[in-house]
Amino acid sequence: MKTRAVRLRGKRKLFLDEIELPELADKEIRAKIITNSLCFSTYKAWQQGETHKRTPDDLKKCPVTVGHELAGIIEEVGKSLKGKYSAGDFFILQPSIYYTGKIPVPGGIYGAVGYSFPFCGGNAQDIIIPQPVIDSNAILTFKNCAFFEASLAEPLSCIIGAVHEQYHTTTNEHSHIMGIKKGGNLAILGAGGPMGIGMLDYFLNADKKPSFIMATEIDDAKLTKARQIFADSKSPVHPLRDKTLRTFDVPMDIGTASNGVKLIFINPKKENIFAKAKRLTGGKLFDDIFTLSPSEKLIETADKLLGENGTHNFFAGPSDKKLSAKINFYHIHYSHHKHIGRSGGNTWDLKEALKLLEGKKLSPAKMINAIGGLDSVVDAIKNFPYLSSGKKIIYTGIKMPLVELSELKNLSKNENTPPVYKKIYSDLDSIISQNKGLWREEAEKYILSREEISFRL
Repeated sequence: MKTRAVRLRGKRKLFLDEIELPELADKEIRAKIITNSLCFSTYKAWQQGETHKRTPDDLKKCPVTVGHELAGIIEEVGKSLKGKYSAGDFFILQPSIYYTGKIPVPGGIYGAVGYSFPFCGGNAQDIIIPQPVIDSNAILTFKNCAFFEASLAEPLSCIIGAVHEQYHTTTNEHSHIMGIKKGGNLAILGAGGPMGIGMLDYFLNADKKPSFIMATEIDDAKLTKARQIFADSKSPVHPLRDKTLRTFDVPMDIGTASNGVKLIFINPKKENIFAKAKRLTGGKLFDDIFTLSPSEKLIETADKLLGENGTHNFFAGPSDKKLSAKINFYHIHYSHHKHIGRSGGNTWDLKEALKLLEGKKLSPAKMINAIGGLDSVVDAIKNFPYLSSGKKIIYTGIKMPLVELSELKNLSKNENTPPVYKKIYSDLDSIISQNKGLWREEAEKYILSREEISFRL
């Protein structure tokens, strides 16, 4: 069957192709993709081409379908898989697999959906899930959440994986206590992006919570948006006069979420982060720190903010192989500081993310700032560093420009907007305005019902 897919054909060579899917093998699955969330990792793959560790050595001969934060519907199951999977199942995939069977994985035994396979990636209308992915038990089914939420299970699993990798030690028993310190002080540096928003949402709703979170961001627009997302409706109180610290309504930046976690947002360019951190933590500083930007300065800031037995997780994946920073080895030895790096989730982390989504424990719509159709993907990936902050949800069965949710109303009234989109933008704005401007399942159902923008062959 014919379909469309965004494929990487070499370094900085990305195209929306019309392709023919091969005949389904006995141990393969054909599926329809509904949503895919764009990721900066795909931009890095576009930049690096064959030098990326997960792409084939010759992308010209073996182009790959990109995109790994996908959700879709199983449409046809190979003969050998009947009974294990069924047509009509909603599913997501664990992108990273480890396969040692007889069927080679392009790029080596390490493979990844969205990097390694010609017909298996999220930025496509239809895919073939190959045997290595199936043999790795990478298919997870779901029922009780929207497709866009399921797409965001993968980035959420990266957050969960990082949290599970976090650890602290005990001096007397030489034991490792996994996870963040319960009831401790936690900092997220560079928290204004979608992963920072997702991380805040997780910590405010996880079983093991900190008692205090400091979230930093140097971009005022991102900082304001984060405040608005997590702000409550209580009237402002001054934190120096009211020790309950109940609100972080502007201009105050400190408050308590409904679960009792105290939260502060600050811009380190405008405040002395070290003095403020010492004051707010009573001089103890932080038990857990996550840095969400690959910055030398940010790493060094994290090192200086660690308290006794504190752990810093360098969450951001750098492109620069020579990135380095100064850290204090005196404190590593005498204050038991620890530095680790983790930003990837395994299948168990993905299962936890899906369970939290199905149980309505997390609200990943907070992470989303734009939606678009499959035809918008190539330009979006090429210009990813210049796009506004937030996750971009692609509906692969529609044809539509990448549109920021905050611009829907303006675009619906703009004379340059094509008539076919004016009503759609207006209707979507009306739907999300009932959810504080956040994307929602009702908006997804609406956009999927619009035959006039269908992009399927």
